[in-house]
Amino acid sequence: MVMFSKLRRFEVTDETDQRANLADLSVALLDADYPPVTRLFFWKENKFFGLDWKKVRSLDWKKRIITVESLDEAEETAVENIKGDVLLDYDVLDALILDLLNRRTTRVNDLQLLEVILVHRTGMKA
Repeated sequence: MVMFSKLRRFEVTDETDQRANLADLSVALLDADYPPVTRLFFWKENKFFGLDWKKVRSLDWKKRIITVESLDEAEETAVENIKGDVLLDYDVLDALILDLLNRRTTRVNDLQLLEVILVHRTGMKA
């Protein structure tokens, strides 16, 4: 598990050694206990870009680097134009949430993320 505050310090790089600072992650609020990350966002030349999470090739926890296929594939976007997903930094951090069971409010100051590694096997018989 990793804290979102640590992951926000990661750098995004690609195979041509272009680099950018990670800005945010978006999650899809499906009917799931653990919503999956769908996109990553980064700042490059003072512009906000988004890239599909499927383009991530690796995460280097020690070097704090997220490697993607190509930063050039990212689309410039505005936070206000993102529909359907929730941005962890922009929408969730510092938000006031309601604990209905205990009848109190709590401010979100960090998020704990779980790394799930999916292995897809093709051509194998059971």
